[in-house]
Amino acid sequence: MKPARLQYTRTVALIIHEVLIELDLTNRWVAHDVRVHLRNFATWSLLMTFHNCSGDYFAFNATGLEKTNLNDTHETLQEEQFNAAALFGDLVALGIITHDHLVSVVDDLLERGPISSISQYRIIHLLVLRATFETVYTIPSDILIGWLERLLFPMQIMLPIGDQMVQRWILEICNLIEKANLRTQSIDSQIYY
Repeated sequence: MKPARLQYTRTVALIIHEVLIELDLTNRWVAHDVRVHLRNFATWSLLMTFHNCSGDYFAFNATGLEKTNLNDTHETLQEEQFNAAALFGDLVALGIITHDHLVSVVDDLLERGPISSISQYRIIHLLVLRATFETVYTIPSDILIGWLERLLFPMQIMLPIGDQMVQRWILEICNLIEKANLRTQSIDSQIYY
């Protein structure tokens, strides 16, 4: 399996950021329209890839990286899924997509239907990792705690919760959310003192 080229999503997001800066200087209306189009397209891509992971069921304690009988098409689909999540997160980290929109998208991912594949956990992980990379803006603690509660709610999980790989991905996502929560609390305490 060839690895997803996640480093390129950051480069693409940086190029988009630079183009939007130039557009802002020449025509703010066009820049606004481009931002709206990018947000809508990135959101659509992420939601479509997340909810189309139905062919992504693996054996107990699988890593999500095993070869399948579905040939390279499955691997290409996985790469697209992870790239969509990474790019969306990078666009959030650079301020192209708002943090409020990130919150609504993650809420949608956690609420719309049960998580039924390892790749869905990996998508959430990449999204949170990339989107919380910068420290200028923090996601409110109550929202982060809500994500943890929904992520850990057993009825949302169709995969066997005893599966070690499922547990690892849940733990990894929870750790990312906890780090973001600690950052929020640290910044909040600096503001109030």
